[in-house]
Amino acid sequence: MECAVDIRCDAYLSKAYIPAAPQRMEMYRKIARITEYEDYEDILDELCDRFGEPPSASVNLCKIAHLRALGASAGMKKIEERDGILRLVPETIHPNALSALAAAFPAAQIRMALGGESAVVCRFKKGTRVVDFATDLLTKYIQFR
Repeated sequence: MECAVDIRCDAYLSKAYIPAAPQRMEMYRKIARITEYEDYEDILDELCDRFGEPPSASVNLCKIAHLRALGASAGMKKIEERDGILRLVPETIHPNALSALAAAFPAAQIRMALGGESAVVCRFKKGTRVVDFATDLLTKYIQFR
């Protein structure tokens, strides 16, 4: 299953960082194949080794690829951010995992939003690194399922 991720942040490989288009495309393909945390670490290591310390937009791109893979393994169809709210749209709802998640992240005010598309809805504070927050949530969610 695929998981779509729509989180607002700069996430790309710039021409200034990787000047040659074929190398940039090669790295985009490798980043798209991230399926677990070790892949994420390996790609960051490769970026550092080949092109120097990656800019934040390149790190964000890798984090989002990892989040997409994590979301798929958690059974999420979609992860999206809008106006201080993170929405996780699961294929199947696991009420016990949701309750445990709400207890683990009390400040996030986690709840189910039912309707046309049922979703797990979480609040986050201004200044939160949403990709990291979503990664933490999904990692716990997988443990609780």
